[in-house]
Amino acid sequence: AHMAWESLVDGNTAALPSKSNANWLSLGATNRHAMFDDRNNTQTSNPDEVIVVLSPRAIAQGLLLGNLDASEIGVSVTVPNYGVVYSETASLVASKSQSSFFRWGFNRIRRKTLFLSLKLPIFFNGVVTVTIRRPGSVAKCGMCLIGPTVEVGHTLVGLSTETKDYSTTLFDVDGGNETSVRGYRKLMSFDVTIDSYEVEEAEEQMIAWRQKTAVWIGAASRRDSVIVGRYSSFKKVIESYPRSKMALQIEGTV
Repeated sequence: AHMAWESLVDGNTAALPSKSNANWLSLGATNRHAMFDDRNNTQTSNPDEVIVVLSPRAIAQGLLLGNLDASEIGVSVTVPNYGVVYSETASLVASKSQSSFFRWGFNRIRRKTLFLSLKLPIFFNGVVTVTIRRPGSVAKCGMCLIGPTVEVGHTLVGLSTETKDYSTTLFDVDGGNETSVRGYRKLMSFDVTIDSYEVEEAEEQMIAWRQKTAVWIGAASRRDSVIVGRYSSFKKVIESYPRSKMALQIEGTV
């Protein structure tokens, strides 16, 4: 399964488990496959650039790259008999000037860690080439997902996000402390409004998505409302015609 394991005992001859036990410790996916596993904190890395070629099994309009350490992203779509039908280059360097020459000259360079595109052309046999560049350094990517986009409803004002940290700090009797740094994940709660006649279809779709990792987009214009994870709660309220509300809670991957 392209996983790396570390032996915890000498002369280890025990079979590899599906999860860590007393003999083996899971180190996560191997470098080439780290960006395709179910964890955001495992990164694929390579000097200067990471290039992947994807062949979606369904018509794909959406592409997400998460936990990035790069300066530029390149995306192209090639279709047999048509050639290159789509090409996009995006800089991950965030604007720092805020209309101030001083900030432009002296603020620290900040890079975006997430790239999202929802406009890949609709072709059933397109090949998507993704290039993650950081010249002179090491390019890294922790998550790569591609696939069709589905609109559950329109997000209402009041969307909230939360960061859950799993690090722990232990204190001794003298007040000294020792911190174990662990992973974290993001949580999101929001309400959506949909046409009342589509409520049943939406519920059936949500049931089909149970325990499946997907990209949940609260608002495409805000990167902090884009989470890779699973929904933990789905509540519908049939309150009026022609539209009704649904409440969603999303738990992001570690």
